[in-house]
Amino acid sequence: MTIRILLAFLAALAGAPLSAQSVPQPRGDTADATVHLLPMTAPGGVALNVRLGADSPRAPQDLIRIARPGAPVADDSGGATFVPVEGAAIIGAPSEPGAWELRYIGRGSDGAERILGSTTLTVVGPDYK
Repeated sequence: MTIRILLAFLAALAGAPLSAQSVPQPRGDTADATVHLLPMTAPGGVALNVRLGADSPRAPQDLIRIARPGAPVADDSGGATFVPVEGAAIIGAPSEPGAWELRYIGRGSDGAERILGSTTLTVVGPDYK
């Protein structure tokens, strides 16, 4: 009986028109993009929801990194995560309080990493009110 139901379902499906949903696509070379990020303050160790606007290229190799201000582009001493195709990027705040920089990292056609946008991230201790 189960096979007959399955065959009937497949026969009905074969006669029905198919539709495809649009899948967000990355915009390719990110070298010339400028990404705007909002400043954040958070306790150490919490999950940060980094909102990304329409100016975010969201290429497959793009990253969100947390580093100390002035650190080299490859520094991810505060953490790193890939940029999702859609929605917010989720990354853990560093456990060490102080001034950090939240960075959107992209790659140009030459493969070199570039900071496309950055903002301040202030990590506060547990007694912050």
